[in-house]
Amino acid sequence: MPVYQANAVAGGYTRADNPTIAALEAKFRELEDAAATIATASGMAAVSQCLLGLLRSGDRLVAHQTTFAGVHTLLEDFLSHYGIEIVRVDLQDLDQLAQVLKEPAAAVYFETITNPYMEVIDAPAATAITRRAGARVIIDNTMLTPCFFKPLQHGADVVIHSASKYICGHGDALGGLISVNDEVTAEAIRKARRIFGGIMSPANASLLMRGIKTLPMRMERHGANAMRLATFLAHHPQAEQVRYPGLTTSPGHRTAASFLHGFGGVMTFKLPHDLDWERFERALRLCRTGFNFGDAATVVCRYGGGPGRVRVSAGRAR
Repeated sequence: MPVYQANAVAGGYTRADNPTIAALEAKFRELEDAAATIATASGMAAVSQCLLGLLRSGDRLVAHQTTFAGVHTLLEDFLSHYGIEIVRVDLQDLDQLAQVLKEPAAAVYFETITNPYMEVIDAPAATAITRRAGARVIIDNTMLTPCFFKPLQHGADVVIHSASKYICGHGDALGGLISVNDEVTAEAIRKARRIFGGIMSPANASLLMRGIKTLPMRMERHGANAMRLATFLAHHPQAEQVRYPGLTTSPGHRTAASFLHGFGGVMTFKLPHDLDWERFERALRLCRTGFNFGDAATVVCRYGGGPGRVRVSAGRAR
């Protein structure tokens, strides 16, 4: 597929449509078994334009108690000011979800595995409860990709990916992908993308199509390397509270094993109190520091939630 880099192609304006972007959307739609896929400029563009396209003032949005930092800001500092009620609940406890949905809600939003806290939500069960209550289910599945879980097959209405991560696989392109199970929902999100302008660049669409070619093979290796690394850390005297859904000792393992085909490539752990981040960073040899995850390198970063918290994205072994 050529990269149609022009801002207008065949009489169409790229903010609304572009052949290269359309080719990526078609390819990912097949991978997700979706009715439609909409490509956006970034993962945050995907979340914001999905929610802005589907929600209205006066709506009630139920969200898991922890979300990615950018999404937290979107919900609390923007959507709540637009007249959308944000209700936080611990979706690891499905009774809490059922209780909060006794009042009408427009949608329930959560990450299958939360970034960076590695909490596992029972997505099929949460979806069933939400659908019975008449609300939409919107799932961010960035941590797993369609290789390890396909939310639409379990009744979700919308699945979102930060394509900058595993879909890209090389750390050289930004993008977001929204897949839906009906054309009415797709058109509402396309309208938001067209008006708010968060369209993906054609060059990035081409790079993401390259990434999709090797996605299943890469995800298998990410998962295998992550399991080896998590097992090593779980037995290391200077790594505490290792959280990786593939470990039987990790919180959420039983839930994850009940519906996932793999556990992804990200884990977290805590440094002991006598080992600070600066010493840890200076000692790194086989990986680098950074905030992205899902590319070929093994990447570590520190995150909030207390001192000494470390997130690791397992890449190549060397």
